[in-house]
Amino acid sequence: MPVSRPVAAPREMSYLRILAQGLVPATTAPDVVEAVRRQLAVQGQQPSAVPHALIVRADGATGTDVDAAFAAGRLVRSWPMRGTIHITTAADHHWLRVALKHRSDAWTLRAAENLGLDDA
Repeated sequence: MPVSRPVAAPREMSYLRILAQGLVPATTAPDVVEAVRRQLAVQGQQPSAVPHALIVRADGATGTDVDAAFAAGRLVRSWPMRGTIHITTAADHHWLRVALKHRSDAWTLRAAENLGLDDA
């Protein structure tokens, strides 16, 4: 079994995060849908920032590619986790919603209680 070593410095940690995020040519995806799939989900709170977040992770991608992926239903902008908007692939969206439904249900119940809402 290979021996792992501790990460030497914060700079190395930053570099490893940049690699993992697909932000350098060696780790960019061939298209925007694959870029999202590799991350599982990409923050999508600010709609105007979404194309940039995907373009920088996909080799040669453009805003037109992002628009086309959404229009074709290959990418979804939704609330699969944490109550914040994320971009996921259509293929991952459904199972993520099911897997994380308990969290959104708890959040909805808490919000209803705080607002004094009930079934009536």
